[in-house]
Amino acid sequence: MKWLIHRKNIIVMASMALFHFLFLGIEFLFDDCLAGIGAGSAEVVTAQNLMLGISVLGYLLYPVLSDFLFPILGKRIAEVVQFLVPVVCFLLVLGSVYVIQTGTTYAVIFWAGAVCFLVLGYFGNGVCFLATQVITDFRYLARVAGFSYALGVSLQYIHTNLMSSSLSKLLMLVVGSFGFIVLLFWQKTKPERNLGVLCREQRETFEINKPVVGGFLLIACVLLMTCLFSTLDNAVTLVHSSGEFNIGQWPRLILAVSGLAAGFLYDICNRRYMTHMMYLISILAVIAIVILAFDGSFLIGLIMFYVSAGFFVVFFTSGFMDMSVHCRHPKLWAGLGRGINNLCALITSAISVALLASDSIVIMIVALALLGLLSVVLLGYERQLHWNEKKEDKDTSLIPQERDVSLFAKEYALTEREEELLRIFLQSEDAVQEVAAQMAISRAALYRHIQALNEKTGTKTRVGIVQCFYQWNQKK
Repeated sequence: MKWLIHRKNIIVMASMALFHFLFLGIEFLFDDCLAGIGAGSAEVVTAQNLMLGISVLGYLLYPVLSDFLFPILGKRIAEVVQFLVPVVCFLLVLGSVYVIQTGTTYAVIFWAGAVCFLVLGYFGNGVCFLATQVITDFRYLARVAGFSYALGVSLQYIHTNLMSSSLSKLLMLVVGSFGFIVLLFWQKTKPERNLGVLCREQRETFEINKPVVGGFLLIACVLLMTCLFSTLDNAVTLVHSSGEFNIGQWPRLILAVSGLAAGFLYDICNRRYMTHMMYLISILAVIAIVILAFDGSFLIGLIMFYVSAGFFVVFFTSGFMDMSVHCRHPKLWAGLGRGINNLCALITSAISVALLASDSIVIMIVALALLGLLSVVLLGYERQLHWNEKKEDKDTSLIPQERDVSLFAKEYALTEREEELLRIFLQSEDAVQEVAAQMAISRAALYRHIQALNEKTGTKTRVGIVQCFYQWNQKK
């Protein structure tokens, strides 16, 4: 359980949890406020899915600003802009939430929600990318995602059910937004780690044969799954907005338990069986759709929806964070999972609502057809994943293996920092300043570690350290 109490992981989980809380809490508030002014169930569902679609623009805005706009502004101007953007966005979210809560017309609430979800989309991608830079060990990625999602859902449950007055609910959103921005500022002070180093760390989990192919297959998987889960979400939202059943009560906590369980189960054997588990969960979602379509018990269908939805969120969150390490534009891919989910929810909104109003047999046939297509795409995605256990059976003499570096460090009595530095030297030719940034230490401290390495290995230069390792590796 060391991963749970590590300071960096706590910061990551707190940031992601606050994002989930704000996104889910404001989405729930938006639906309730629209229903409160007399909007029909279909109008509420349509507006909710439009908000999800608008958030996608925010997800795409993050890599555009970070990778293309900020670099051309100059270092000093970019630093000022990067400081002002979160502050301005924080004020926009607070103002939008206040308008949503006090608005009396459909148009006012809708446009306030549009501004709010655009900002949330931007920071949703940002928090996922920053998490890949800060997390201590990729082997625990799914459980970090699951734990943060469970905490976020729990906070949203408290906000919806235990905060009695409008003022207390607004205050909780204010505190959550402020804490979220503070944590993002803390993460932004950390230098971005080298993509090659992150990729090496992630190989402890698995590798991807062709990142571009694997990325598009993962997108296809999430699109097909979203068709199922969006239909389920629309079905329960229609019931909730009509006042027949409050989906924010105790069944909502099942979503938190589901996300937590998904994190631990997915991380078994370095996420080797994550796609298999997600396929079984997709079958559960289809069963829930059938139950609701044939007028079965709504409570049973809702529980099955919450159980499967938690697994789905952790799947696309950790899946795309994994994928981002291998792709050329990690800031685009890191949070793309929720972006794809939200975009598909918007596109399929009208279709799913129409299906829910059609014949039950048609709904069941469409759901089963999607499940069949999903099985084919998941199989293709699975074949792009390559685990270390399989690779170690082949010739791997071309690259230094983790166990070799560890044995070398043990034989030469290297400290943990010196071993980390050796790994960087073996994997890249980055300049001293870049290496110091990766290790989050000063240049002076780095030179002390290099000097210690030279003394222990009997070498005089950085190249000599690398040659010493390979000579030792050939003799052993």
